[in-house]
Amino acid sequence: MSEYLFMLFKKIKSKHSFYWYIFIPFLITITLFIALSPWLAHLLATPPGRMFTGIHWWSSDYAIYLSYVELGRRGEIGARLLLTTMPQSPVFTQLVYTLSGYLFGKILQFNSVFSYHISRILYGFFFLFSTIFLFYRLSKSKLVTLFAFLFSFYITGFVRVKQIFPLKISRYLAFISGSDIISRAVGPPHYLVGYIIFIATFCWFFCTKHSLFLKTIVFGILLNLILLANPFTYIIMAFSFLNYIVIRLLFSKDKRAFITGELISIIAGFAIALPLLSYYKHFLSREPWGLIASAPQFYQIFHPPIYAKDVLMAFIPLILCGLSGIFGVITKKIKTFLTVSQTAFLLSWILSHVFLLAFGDQIRIDPLRSNQGLYYIPLSLFSAYFILALSKRLQIFGLANYKIKGLAIIILLFVLTLPDYLLSYRNNLFNFTDYKNFTRLVYPTKKSIEAFRWLEANTPVASGVMSMYEASELMQGFSGNSTNAKITEMTRIRFFSNSMLEDEAYKFLKDNNFRYVYFGYQEKYYGGEVVKLPFLRKVFENEEVIIYLINNQFKTSSKI
Repeated sequence: MSEYLFMLFKKIKSKHSFYWYIFIPFLITITLFIALSPWLAHLLATPPGRMFTGIHWWSSDYAIYLSYVELGRRGEIGARLLLTTMPQSPVFTQLVYTLSGYLFGKILQFNSVFSYHISRILYGFFFLFSTIFLFYRLSKSKLVTLFAFLFSFYITGFVRVKQIFPLKISRYLAFISGSDIISRAVGPPHYLVGYIIFIATFCWFFCTKHSLFLKTIVFGILLNLILLANPFTYIIMAFSFLNYIVIRLLFSKDKRAFITGELISIIAGFAIALPLLSYYKHFLSREPWGLIASAPQFYQIFHPPIYAKDVLMAFIPLILCGLSGIFGVITKKIKTFLTVSQTAFLLSWILSHVFLLAFGDQIRIDPLRSNQGLYYIPLSLFSAYFILALSKRLQIFGLANYKIKGLAIIILLFVLTLPDYLLSYRNNLFNFTDYKNFTRLVYPTKKSIEAFRWLEANTPVASGVMSMYEASELMQGFSGNSTNAKITEMTRIRFFSNSMLEDEAYKFLKDNNFRYVYFGYQEKYYGGEVVKLPFLRKVFENEEVIIYLINNQFKTSSKI
């Protein structure tokens, strides 16, 4: 054993081994910790008698993601949309969540919150490692890899100064998420897995040499995996290859070789993904999945106007350095190991995001989702090349070592964009609580959780439960029950304040496929006594919550 440790230590002592065995794992760990730290702060701040829901994204989105994990815990690999009580069959989508729930929840017996976040951390680690692998695979330079990684996760954009004294600042494009280290490194799992497979697909197609048949088959399989992980990442991939084909046909010197080789492989690979694409179109373009605008026919514009000036200011270091690097590489003023195909696809990759941001509304694809893609990966690589070239030519205080100069430039950019980063960090830290008022939506009581656990153990999966807003949000992920997001708050209040007549209340519950009624603190607030409704039978009670079963055989005094 001691001999093995001595050999390992001797191996790590070399500069190359130190970089890969010590420095890179440390950098990835630090990046993960910074990205997770607001979430950890929320977890550690949990008051006595409460439970942290684990929220780290917008509440409605997080509730939906958590519901998929809970379905996996209940043994369902297919996903159901639990924010509606419409009858539906499981659809094989969102497998990132249902499989995580099955593995960590059903097999290892962890709750849905832990299952969700342990998978997010694992996927985040592999995503960060895959970016390192990609940068080094393309550049064959440890320094370019480091610079590109720092550009990807540590440099954001500039802030809008509203007032100097006292200083008041805000972010350009504040409504766009996904442009900071927290969202990029450990965002929602389906984004992370989609990114990992995207990078794997790029490396397989452009960095390996295999027979045309094998290359095409594996390429098609990877496209299917991207679709299963995150359909929007597939859209980015499809637009990137479309741009790539146009660029190669316009500028390639040997068009015949491209057409008989890569073009055939690209078309055949996407053809392999057509059955799954058709499956998704069949299920996700109609109700109930259409309720969350998963298809063009349900598309609505919710975002404010997007202006080019705001985009430029929000991402100017990355855009400016990236475009400079692209110019240097194309004009061959910057020497790289990139092949013509790799360079063309990296440019196509960037152009696909630009196109979707500029014209997404016209083609009924949310343009803001282009900011949640991987545009910063190719831009960061070109930025790293530019910084490296600049540092070799720039004279700073007599420094001769270009590596130190390059790192100094990146540190300067980090400092210049630090206010924007701090605003993003503060938003993540205080978005869900002010650490004085711990809302029950983010920190439900343990008695509420006890009621959800009873529902999980004693009710069929996806069975409808009538409740007010907060319990409806939580029970999707904690008990795997359905709610109905279409029911307005006023309608809910009418029911829980006993403002409905007996027959009207029964008809309302039956028409909306409810099987149970949840009566907790928010439901009690409106003063009604649902226990007086003769078609309700108490099946669970603790100090805070009562759950009623609805008698479907109840005979009303009038026809329903």
